[in-house]
Amino acid sequence: MDNLKLIRFGDRAIGALGGYVEGGGGLLMIQGRRAVEGLRRTELERLLPISYEGREPAQAPSLAIVFLLDRSSSMVGRKIGFLKEATAASVEVLDERDLIGLCAFDTEYEWILPIQPAAAKEEIYRRIAALRADGGTDLLPALREAFRRLSQVEAKMKHIVVFSDGKALPHELEFPKLLKQLPAAKIT
Repeated sequence: MDNLKLIRFGDRAIGALGGYVEGGGGLLMIQGRRAVEGLRRTELERLLPISYEGREPAQAPSLAIVFLLDRSSSMVGRKIGFLKEATAASVEVLDERDLIGLCAFDTEYEWILPIQPAAAKEEIYRRIAALRADGGTDLLPALREAFRRLSQVEAKMKHIVVFSDGKALPHELEFPKLLKQLPAAKIT
């Protein structure tokens, strides 16, 4: 039974299979996602040495992550290339149910990818690749916005990752105030 959707089997077929197994025959199940659908609390589950406790459908994603990407003119050349590589490599390891947001900043911020499930990875990579370096640097407004948006999202873990060369960052005295608010919101 190699990844067949079990709903396609009628009660009669499963009953016959049960009789075969109970009579000493063997049953090998190789499962994919389709095979598990509809298996919990069925006669077929009773024949197996395991029980299925499926994932709760309303369960919150395990991770929500926002990348703040410095696209200021000081990032031109190799720096923006490294930023793109590091961001793409981070996206690669995300589960499709994890939430991701990409916020590029120079003197202003722009959500190049609003917070959403990481399922459409090719589109995410395309948006990362389209980044171009130009303008000044002002991280604080982007950091505030990422904090605000992540505070509204339900996830087990929430992270803000900043990729920047750290040049020309105004508001030095305001950063500690904002950073002190992150732990209370369970954001790292």
